This record gives sequence, C-alpha cells and structure tokens, in this order.
Amino acid sequence: MDKLGGPVSGGARTPRLSRHQRAWLKHRLQPSGETALFICLLLETALRPEELLSLCWRHVNLEKHLALIPNAEKGRPRTIPLSPRATRLLASKPRTGERVTGLTAEALMSSWTELCTHTAVQYFHLYDLHHEALARFRELGLKDAELAAIGGYGNICAAIAPPEIQPPKLAAKLWRLAGAEPSSEGQVGTRA
Repeated sequence: MDKLGGPVSGGARTPRLSRHQRAWLKHRLQPSGETALFICLLLETALRPEELLSLCWRHVNLEKHLALIPNAEKGRPRTIPLSPRATRLLASKPRTGERVTGLTAEALMSSWTELCTHTAVQYFHLYDLHHEALARFRELGLKDAELAAIGGYGNICAAIAPPEIQPPKLAAKLWRLAGAEPSSEGQVGTRA
C-alpha cells in the first residue's frame, strides 16, 4: 500500500460509505480548510488522491467543466468532467500557487489519519473515496463505459466505448443529472 492508502495488492476492497458515515464525515468536514476541500473534491471528481494532489490550475477549465489529468495512474492522460459541486468548489478556491491544492501527501495523510480516529470511518482508506465517487456517479445514472473513462480504467468497456462518450458530454450529463445548468463563467444555477 502506498502512503496515500492505495489499493492493497491482490485485494478487491471497495467499501462504501454508509449513510451514517457520510453524515459523520460531512459534519467533521464542516469547518472549511484545505483537507476538507480536498476530500470534497475527491468525492466530486473520482480522482485518486495522488492525482488531485498533483492537479494544476492550468489543467482546469471551469468554463467547460473539465480537468486534464496529464499523469494519470495508468500512464495515459485523461480528461475528466467536473460535477456542478466540483466546479463551485474550484471556482471559489483562491489560486495561490500552480497546484490546485497546497497540501503535501504527508500533511494529507496526517489529517486523514486524525479524521479517521473515529470509529465511524476508521477502516475507510483515503483511496476508497475514489471508488465511493464512482459508485455515486453510477447511482446518478452514468454507464460503466463512462465510469471507466472518468476513473481511468483501461478495461474493455472503456476501449469499446462509443465515440459519443467524450468528456464534454460527460460533464453536460453530470450537470443535467444533478439538476443544474452550466454557464460559461463556471457558475452553477439550478433548474426551476
């Protein structure tokens, strides 16, 4: 396992957050801060922790609701759609450096470890938020090929995905499913 709590070799561990755990985590993340924002972005983007740690502002396009992940885990760059909430979170964040977050891997793991001392999430790894986000996207109605494209999985579903499955279309679909209207300024409006 890497220091960011990545998957254990040979293990198929993909736990989900229960309703109780989600409520507890949301309560604990209420005081805003870099770690809280980071965890919210993990849940809204389905990025792996190391991918979000290295995400640079120059790769984020709030107008098109997309982010380029040039150094993805599988070795191929990919573009992911940004959900309405991810767009709001990023749009409200001050740009104080090249990277979206100023956290280091060590600071993140220290904060996560402290957060997880509570029994509600003590066995939940930071990396599990990647799978939690993908599962939530599935619940919104995204198809397996779309999930594979967002998650950066090179399985047959992603390989044979029809050409109409493009990141801009995925972003539009996420916004539509969330009941929000994207605007060209990266602002979010809800449908009446």
